[in-house]
Amino acid sequence: MADVTQCMLNLDCCDLESGTAIDHLIHISSNILNKELRDLKAKKGKKVKSQSFGSNHIDNLIIACNNCNNRKKHKMLDHRLMMSILKEKNST
Repeated sequence: MADVTQCMLNLDCCDLESGTAIDHLIHISSNILNKELRDLKAKKGKKVKSQSFGSNHIDNLIIACNNCNNRKKHKMLDHRLMMSILKEKNST
């Protein structure tokens, strides 16, 4: 599990004194793939398996300081940072 005294985003504005928050690695509104799959499957009457990314699934949640969380907002992270965070989450 992530250390709650460390911001996983660690952007240039990072400041743990601003407090910490649980943030979505991939914001919920970006779950376009899941929405498209639901539309396709709905036509056939089949359910879509839940996906971890773009949801409230534990795999999509990270610890971030409030400054970094506010800077990120609903934007997608740079690929390198995203891979670094995923690697860190998978190593714990």
